[in-house]
Amino acid sequence: MLAQTAPGSKNTAGGNSTNSRPKASLTEIVTNAYKQHDSLRDIEEINVLETVILGALSASMPLADVLKCWSEFRTEFVDWNEVRISSAAEVAATFPGAKDPILLAMQLKEMLQVVFERRHMLSLEFLRENTIAETKEFFKRSPALPDLARQLVLSYIKLQPHVPLESWAQGGLIRAGLLKASVSSVQRQRQLFDQLEGIPLLHAVLALHEEARLHPDPAVEAAARKKAAQAKE
Repeated sequence: MLAQTAPGSKNTAGGNSTNSRPKASLTEIVTNAYKQHDSLRDIEEINVLETVILGALSASMPLADVLKCWSEFRTEFVDWNEVRISSAAEVAATFPGAKDPILLAMQLKEMLQVVFERRHMLSLEFLRENTIAETKEFFKRSPALPDLARQLVLSYIKLQPHVPLESWAQGGLIRAGLLKASVSSVQRQRQLFDQLEGIPLLHAVLALHEEARLHPDPAVEAAARKKAAQAKE
């Protein structure tokens, strides 16, 4: 994923992007995201199902594509039920910037279908009343989605004190100098939570994943370039 979603070579050449500019704080990262993406501020007070979908999108594509897709879901589809009954190709057309648009579309559709079959409606609001253990069990028995979808529900809906990050995003933020490699994943996410200081959790999560894309793993980038070159032969 990192090789596909990372920005241009200026930021990634040689894997030394962290040495070319000062280390940014969480506040600076979110502020910069606001400057580059005005509509980021519009994402607020979303329901549980929307939280799941937003997490899946953010884990799978750059922030500009997430925001564009989030808007198109509301303008191109009547509601989430229309997304459920649409073809995978139609859903995938809303996020061409994803690593694998068709796969992500199928995952989202399957999740919506399972929710509909279990609850006879497209709502996950019951998770607000569930315990943390019950919520985790629900996701274990649900169709596969990027882990950020589950983690975002636990933090944003269930109020667990951490800023959820995909594992690849943690790697990028370590290379950016924002996180420490010497502490555990859980500690990193809790430390970020302590730094929020009024920053909306959703905005921090989206901005941090975008920042992480600026610092991809050089080995992953090299492997992707090699694979692309071999495909052209």
